[in-house]
Amino acid sequence: MALDKEFKEIPGTIIFDAEQSRKGYWLNQFCMSLMKAENRARFKANERAYLDGWKMSEEQKQAVLDRDLNRMMALGGNIYFLSKIGATDGKSFQQMAGSMTGMSEQDYRDIVDGPFDAISSIGMFEHVGGARLDEYFERLFALLRPQGRLLNHGIARHWGRPRFARRGFVDKYVFPDGELHEVGSVVSRVQRAGFEVRHVEGLREHYDRTLRHWVANLEAHWDEAVRHAGEGRARVWRLYMAGSACLFAEARIQIHQVLAVRNDDAGRSGLPLRPDW
Repeated sequence: MALDKEFKEIPGTIIFDAEQSRKGYWLNQFCMSLMKAENRARFKANERAYLDGWKMSEEQKQAVLDRDLNRMMALGGNIYFLSKIGATDGKSFQQMAGSMTGMSEQDYRDIVDGPFDAISSIGMFEHVGGARLDEYFERLFALLRPQGRLLNHGIARHWGRPRFARRGFVDKYVFPDGELHEVGSVVSRVQRAGFEVRHVEGLREHYDRTLRHWVANLEAHWDEAVRHAGEGRARVWRLYMAGSACLFAEARIQIHQVLAVRNDDAGRSGLPLRPDW
């Protein structure tokens, strides 16, 4: 039974939760299949025939044929998977996003965002790179209103430990050009941009357990995973997740979320005296 979740009432927003994930499983698997050149060629040669090979609803198939991204997301599509359709069509992410609002790519690029009450950065910090951390945090600071909050979530390395070896396994097959940063240096960069850091939380043990569950689920559905993604990709991700679980368990890598606030001109943060989460 689906839970009655308050976040489902956010106007104009589709939350990709477990329920949506189950609804859109085959739609998203179809999108992932487009990572292979031979599958893209088959899809473009006869889109309807290719879609009929997947256990998608007729409504999902029609949304793909119509390139209706809003409908695909309502039917369980995840934008990161749906972007594979855009790439297959030779469209940029900005073109796809513009199509969801009836805007041209240039109009979408020209949008002046903000100010926002809060910004969460989850799952992308490892791709920023040390050379652009100041630019990254300065931009986030500019996008927040006074008393606005930033939650920055990212995998971290120990002080003095090397970054991913260039052309090593992770760099070559999983996160090309990814960089992990030591949490103390991250806090310093956050404060240098003008924020006040209010809370740092380590989630290392949580990620050890999560990754072990992911590996178990992958192995329980191994044949299906190989059928959709290929044996090579399935083996890469099993090795990556299993290895990462060990690294988190042994404290060789960490993961932190840093909560910071843009104080107003009088120095007021707008946060409670004690955490209320």
